[in-house]
Amino acid sequence: IGSSSNFASRINFNVSYARGSLPTLIDFSAGYGAQVFDITERDTSGIYQGMRIEGFDLWTGVSLWNTTVNEARYSGSCHIADHGKVAVLDQKGHFIAFDLATGKQAWISEQMAYPWGAPSFGAYAIQSAYGKIFRESYDGVYAFNWNDGTIAWRYTAPALANFESPYIDSENGTS
Repeated sequence: IGSSSNFASRINFNVSYARGSLPTLIDFSAGYGAQVFDITERDTSGIYQGMRIEGFDLWTGVSLWNTTVNEARYSGSCHIADHGKVAVLDQKGHFIAFDLATGKQAWISEQMAYPWGAPSFGAYAIQSAYGKIFRESYDGVYAFNWNDGTIAWRYTAPALANFESPYIDSENGTS
């Protein structure tokens, strides 16, 4: 099929897609995607007030659900879809996860440590592997469990002798 000079014989699937493009958050294994939209103040301040999340069937592009979250997002680069869920990071240091098929809230994670993790300060990045969401925060690296949002572990770097850092906690020798 792939080497035929007849172009029409090489087309395996020809269905129009219901959307102009794929959603930004995709779980190909589950066949769903999601898009997160900001809710901001009506004046032009741009202050985040909440989020609107919409879920899609990846293969048809059809919108499956639409929900509003009354928590402001931290950054669009800190949302992720995997394990049949979409997880969004709010400004208070929690992930809020929704089932991609139904839009029902699956869980709210434990909050990252105060003061450096709780306001979500950290890298504008997110990873998913080994059943965990990995989040780099100012106070260390967190691994959240995809099943229930609990913090599976947290790594903080110990302070080196003769150096001070506000980014570690009393467990590592400074307060």
